[in-house]
Amino acid sequence: ATSPSAMGCGASKGTQVEPQQAKGAEEQAQAQPAAAPQAKTQPTPTPQPAAATSAAAPEPKPKPEPESKVEPKPEPTPEPTPEPKAPAESAPPQKTEVAPEPAKAAPPPDGLAKEDKQVFLILGGPGTGVTENCAALADKYGCHHLVVGKLMRAEVMSESTEGKSIAQMMNEGRGISANVYANIYRKVIDSTHVPKEKKGSPSACFLVDGFPRSTDDAKLFEEHVGKAEGAIVLSAPKAAALARLKKADPGVDEEAFSKRLASYSKRTLPMVQALESGGLKVHRLNAGADDSAVVEAMAISLGWAEGTVPPELLAGLNDDAAEAEVEVEDPAEGAPEADVPER
Repeated sequence: ATSPSAMGCGASKGTQVEPQQAKGAEEQAQAQPAAAPQAKTQPTPTPQPAAATSAAAPEPKPKPEPESKVEPKPEPTPEPTPEPKAPAESAPPQKTEVAPEPAKAAPPPDGLAKEDKQVFLILGGPGTGVTENCAALADKYGCHHLVVGKLMRAEVMSESTEGKSIAQMMNEGRGISANVYANIYRKVIDSTHVPKEKKGSPSACFLVDGFPRSTDDAKLFEEHVGKAEGAIVLSAPKAAALARLKKADPGVDEEAFSKRLASYSKRTLPMVQALESGGLKVHRLNAGADDSAVVEAMAISLGWAEGTVPPELLAGLNDDAAEAEVEVEDPAEGAPEADVPER
């Protein structure tokens, strides 16, 4: 009997303990669910920390798109401000290369420069002995006598490009332009060697015989050759001039002579007056006298001989014009009287 009661007592104790444990477990269970929501409300991970961590993480510096690449742009190594390539310095050498004209050869070291050579125009109508008197001066004083007809023939014989062109004009019966004459004179004067010690002497002088013949010719001559130092104009009475031509060639055509004289008076004398009014020193001499006296008067006028020109050898301003009675048409440009026999 005791054993059952003891057993019953033990059983009752056991039953009492279980509700307490269950109650404690309940309380623990109730307490746990309450704590769990708090853990949720404390967003330990929360997106912000994630963003913060991503921001805090050494932000792979979105590949700073090599800031070094951006730097060269503002500092493009000032490309040495193309140092104006010194255009002015490179250009001058080209200009200096063009300056020396190929046609004008430089004089030799011991020769006179062009500006130290003196040029005199020797003019006169037909029968005034221009060519003969110039030749006499060249023989006596050593000056250079340039006869237009002879220069043309020499150029043709040289078979130069210009010489061939002149020959073609002659063969076709065309007049040679004044420009060709002026260029030939320039070429001859520039290329003639004159020693420096001859400066100021007759050896440095050039007597131009047969050109220019008109005002236009004179302008071309000045452009190509330069200004003349002076001019000598020979004149003679018509009868004396014709007699002189007949002495050299008895078959002279008097009508042709009269036309040549009229052409000279119409074209050349106005040119002489224009040159004189422009400052050129002009000496007018009477070529009807003896040749030796005329040559001496020419030498005095050129300053190569002492003395004064005798009054009877001085000619007036219009001595030739007064006897130019025949009206003639102006010859074609360049139709040279130079191709007629020397006067």
